[in-house]
Amino acid sequence: MSRILQKKVLVNKIETTEDLDQAKKIISGVYLDEKKWVNSVENQIAESDIKGNRKISWFIAKINGVTAGLLWLLYDPVMELPAEYNVTL
Repeated sequence: MSRILQKKVLVNKIETTEDLDQAKKIISGVYLDEKKWVNSVENQIAESDIKGNRKISWFIAKINGVTAGLLWLLYDPVMELPAEYNVTL
């Protein structure tokens, strides 16, 4: 008999300093240490990003209460491609 494992997935907008600290831990562990995609955690997410910023929203995902990931939503992003990409449409 197979057993179905149920997982509770919650995604919440980062609005508290506690959530911000958890987000920084994810950025540090994954983006900085593991993937080496960034040079610093501090320039990736700031307290000003979560306090009334209407251009950016950060969300934190948790599975069964354990922090699992981040989502960064940029409202009204610039749609132009950098010139060095040499893209013609």
